[in-house]
Amino acid sequence: MSFFENLSKIADTIIGVNNFVEGIKASTNSKNVSNKVVNSVTKTALPEKPVDPETSSTTITLDPSIENVIPVCYGTGISKGTVVDAALDADGQSIWISYVLSEVTGNLIDDTPSEITFNRIFIDGYEAQFDTDGVTVVSKRDTAGNIDSSINGLIKVYCYNDGSANQTFPFGTFGTAQNASSIFPGWNSTKKYYKMVFAVVKITFSQEKDLTYLPEFSFELVNTMTDPGDVLFDYLSNKRYGAGIDEEEINK
Repeated sequence: MSFFENLSKIADTIIGVNNFVEGIKASTNSKNVSNKVVNSVTKTALPEKPVDPETSSTTITLDPSIENVIPVCYGTGISKGTVVDAALDADGQSIWISYVLSEVTGNLIDDTPSEITFNRIFIDGYEAQFDTDGVTVVSKRDTAGNIDSSINGLIKVYCYNDGSANQTFPFGTFGTAQNASSIFPGWNSTKKYYKMVFAVVKITFSQEKDLTYLPEFSFELVNTMTDPGDVLFDYLSNKRYGAGIDEEEINK
């Protein structure tokens, strides 16, 4: 599989969609409500026309896939996300990749805002250990506690919650926040990523340290929305990624 085919792979998202939809149908008395749920789960957006690569020597445009979706994280889960952008650094030795990991979820039934935080980040299945800046990976650790520091300084991970201006950090780490549009090559203030949880990763390749490939990243997210009632209410009422049903139609 080529490098750009690898970039365009779709990450795991919702499993068992058909079973979920049939369960909703069976448990509701409103045909209108069930149809809204079915349509929200199965709907796909028409892709925008891609930029013609012939008009730019610095841009490679992949054919859009109407199957690409943004996951929605409830409770605690691991997301590989969806790759939405990639760019080479000016030095020609580094690549930047943007992964969208989850939609930002709505309020709980009692109107308390839900919150999604980054817990652990894994590189090729190993837990990443960070430097004091909260973004630079100094090592990776296996489940037995063995440490591999060969990638020290070669990978940086920037985490964001609800927009490019809202940098956050993995659990137990801290740092100075930076706007994603100021670090990702070619981005500007129009790259909002509003209502999205996402990560920007910079990888500096090194033959000497055996980093000559694109590692696999996965992100453990923790959402304060865990109660089944809150989850169902959020999905039914959310107009961005859910069924978009008016709250007045839902018996809380």
